[in-house]
Amino acid sequence: MKQHLHFLKVIYFVTMMSPLLLILVFKTTLPKGTPITNHNLDDVLKYIVPALGIVWIAAGFLIYNAQLKKIVMLDETGKLLKHRSVFVLRAALIEATGMFAAIAFMLTTNNQYIAYVFLALLAYLPIYPTEERVKRELDL
Repeated sequence: MKQHLHFLKVIYFVTMMSPLLLILVFKTTLPKGTPITNHNLDDVLKYIVPALGIVWIAAGFLIYNAQLKKIVMLDETGKLLKHRSVFVLRAALIEATGMFAAIAFMLTTNNQYIAYVFLALLAYLPIYPTEERVKRELDL
């Protein structure tokens, strides 16, 4: 269980930090008014980024909860392996939201997308893996 929990925490922090680090790199290296800036693209992305963010985060939580119902029928080893897989999937979908917003910032230099990165990171708050939570979710 300790090894499983350690793995979940590593995945949690790595997927949470990657959009933040990407924004930091872009914010410090892209000059203002960069030639990459594309205002026509910004007109499209300002609708796509939040819409996909909502869909991806919701999908991550829905898939996770649906898979948890199937996990309880497995033995302990099977539960831990399957739980790891669905946890990674949920974290990846949240991370994808932040990364997509970071890429949108890189393409447009619109600071609104930085706010979307932080909003996506709020979805990480309720999924921090603790031993009690894992045991409760897996009926261990």
